[in-house]
Amino acid sequence: MGKVNMITGDINNGKTTKLIEIFEDKNTNEIDGIVSVKVFDERTGEFIGYNLQKLSDNSKVTLCILKEKYHDNFDNFFEFGRFIFSEKAFEFAESVIKELIKKKEVISIIIDEIGELEAQGKGFANAFEMAISSNKEVYIGINPKNIVKIVNKFRITNYTIIPIVKAGK
Repeated sequence: MGKVNMITGDINNGKTTKLIEIFEDKNTNEIDGIVSVKVFDERTGEFIGYNLQKLSDNSKVTLCILKEKYHDNFDNFFEFGRFIFSEKAFEFAESVIKELIKKKEVISIIIDEIGELEAQGKGFANAFEMAISSNKEVYIGINPKNIVKIVNKFRITNYTIIPIVKAGK
């Protein structure tokens, strides 16, 4: 099992931004992965959900939509919390992670975000399991309340917790 770097912070605290910065700072073929990027309604500017985006080429799929904004957008889906999730997004995530594991030049993989869904064996659980079993370094975004559940569920022994510190705090 490779090392897992846990970028931690509460909701809207900057975990995804930090993971994108890590990717951009390395600026090589040695790191790649997926991030969950907020989506806003083009007309109203309201938050409506998340896209799942591959960092190296910006390819993306819709990950989830707020329940109240959902209008039969997905063929295969499930509800969790305040969102409707697309099964296709998790298939996309698994295909990206499989591709990155095969690439010898990739030594670090980013997955955003790991949490309650994965603790239940859903969401990015399969992609995360593949990544940590690959002996590559893995970076994840994770809410602090989920760290113990994820460490126990995936039997992670080699990890570092990197808290997001916002200016003025």
